[in-house]
Amino acid sequence: MNAVLLCIGISLLVHLPFMDMPPRGTHTWRQCNTLSVARNFYEEDMNILRPRIDRREDTDGVTGMQFPSYEFAVASAYHVFGDEDWVARMVQFIFFSFGIWGMYRLVLVLSDKRLFAGIAAWLFTWSPEMFYHGVNALPDVLALSASLWGLSLFLTHLKTGSNIQLMGSMFLLILSGATKLQYLSVGGAIALALIVHWAKHFSWAHLVKITLFGIATLAISGGWYVYARELQKENHLPDFGIAVQSFPTLSETLEILRINLQMDIPESLLGFGTFAAFIVGVVFLIREKKWRNTGGTVLFGWLLVLITYHILELKQMESHQYYMMPHIPLMIIVAAFGVLRLTGARWRSVAALILIGAPIFAGVRIIPARWMNDPQINRVLYDETSRNEIIAHIPQGELAICGSDNSMGIYPYFLHIKGFAFNDQYSLTSEKRGQPFIENWIERGATVLVTDRSADELNVSTYVEKELHHLHGFWIYRLRSSDPSNQ
Repeated sequence: MNAVLLCIGISLLVHLPFMDMPPRGTHTWRQCNTLSVARNFYEEDMNILRPRIDRREDTDGVTGMQFPSYEFAVASAYHVFGDEDWVARMVQFIFFSFGIWGMYRLVLVLSDKRLFAGIAAWLFTWSPEMFYHGVNALPDVLALSASLWGLSLFLTHLKTGSNIQLMGSMFLLILSGATKLQYLSVGGAIALALIVHWAKHFSWAHLVKITLFGIATLAISGGWYVYARELQKENHLPDFGIAVQSFPTLSETLEILRINLQMDIPESLLGFGTFAAFIVGVVFLIREKKWRNTGGTVLFGWLLVLITYHILELKQMESHQYYMMPHIPLMIIVAAFGVLRLTGARWRSVAALILIGAPIFAGVRIIPARWMNDPQINRVLYDETSRNEIIAHIPQGELAICGSDNSMGIYPYFLHIKGFAFNDQYSLTSEKRGQPFIENWIERGATVLVTDRSADELNVSTYVEKELHHLHGFWIYRLRSSDPSNQ
């Protein structure tokens, strides 16, 4: 436990200078979408079954998405501490810390070796991807942490027979799977662990119990996504992807896999030192035939499901490294085994170098590129003073159009706007069924246009009644009413 507290304490110290930042870095759009749901829970309705987004057009914003467990937790914290950037990041860090502890406990259950578990927790803490998203608005961290604990409690149940641990495992796995379905990949580990266990201790009563456990876990997790698909149809707002993407071509597949193997895994998921330890771990697992014991069997079952998941979601792996986060714990366990084998007298200095280098590489890889360089969004919006001045001049409670924003989610979140969004200067005048989008949106109730381009540049002056404000490079316009009686 001291190893866990050490990992969490040092990680918190490194993260503290960056806690009070709005969304910044890679996948800012995903962070904004997540935080908009949390803010709408806080401001509008805490009904967790009806999450709302900002880019809602002329609807109430309800849409289907992954189970909004993280978003609901953030909204609950907002009610206590206020809508502040550090609140969302601290909630995420708590879930990240829960995952560090879960990593330690899982390896301890598998090996009964505290040193092995401590090394795994340390390397997990300093995975560059985990270090980055450990304070970002991304539900994957909660899902991953819950899956580690769910698997750990299940393996403990096999040793003790405790029904409480089995129920705890089921609850956590349901939370994990509903939050992000891919984290049920630990089911592969559970399946093979059961086979090994039943080879020695089979009973019909336990078979019935585990069958009910599996049905409940899959039915409730999967049931949420069936419900979410129906929610998306309610307002036709498919902002969140909850289905498998189309498969890439063969050439695209080979290129994506090359990038994953040459860049994503060694650099972003593990870090180069930990990746070297991972290679060492694979060699020792094969040489010592550790894959034949219960722990090795569990890891093999986990690996099979992860490979299947990777193939199914290969299109997402092209530019969304966080889709590979389910792979991290398994690779960390193997890497920690490699470090453990290097702690012998001959290679002890190499093991120490890997452990010391892990946080250094994570910091060098993440902090300058994602938290200190210029943000990927409009600098005016990133500055709190200028952002608040713009928001103060936007008519409140009115349906607005905002852009130009390629993500169509960043501007609505930062400008606190509900309504429509466009992605480039040509979008407003593009036509759908013979009618420009801006004309259609005005007919549906849009009364305000907030944009980083002038009406003349957007070629929409004929739809503008008057300019309300122009400040910090943003224009705020009152739009002409589509109802002739109001003109």
